[in-house]
Amino acid sequence: RSPWFWMRFTIRHIGLTGFWVLQGMVSFAAQAVIAAYFGTTAMLDSYLVGVTLPTTIYMIISTALGPAAIVYFNQVKAREGDTAAFQSVSGLLILLGGSGIAMWILLFTGADRLVTWLAPGLIDLAKDEAIRCLQITSLSLPLLMMYSLLIGLLNAQHMFFRTTLASILLVG
Repeated sequence: RSPWFWMRFTIRHIGLTGFWVLQGMVSFAAQAVIAAYFGTTAMLDSYLVGVTLPTTIYMIISTALGPAAIVYFNQVKAREGDTAAFQSVSGLLILLGGSGIAMWILLFTGADRLVTWLAPGLIDLAKDEAIRCLQITSLSLPLLMMYSLLIGLLNAQHMFFRTTLASILLVG
């Protein structure tokens, strides 16, 4: 490969690493603001319990879904062309939306049992707040699942800057 290829490759990876560091700083700042707003009390624990489960589910799904979308999209594109690839992705979006709604229903209806299992030592007031927070944040799962697929699609189209910036804003 040419030296220009390796130069562009290196610059892109340095840029992505820089965005990763920026994401860590934004995430740290967000946690500091949350701690300043809630204090380090049982209410902060409620917030963290309510937010952690949907965020963890999103991280697991996005870790698998984004790369899988890249491979799938590129395979369909190579076999059948751009139009077929985009049509297959639209079908996957509908499927993901439906499965995301099913996950949301499970989290919403089982929030009380999940909070009791995840944080057995919370006082009743904090437990009630954690349940409400989990129910509210679980609403984002269908959208986050579709977002993960679309990020993979953008990556398949070599639009790395947009996807990295979007992830920083979402996770941070």
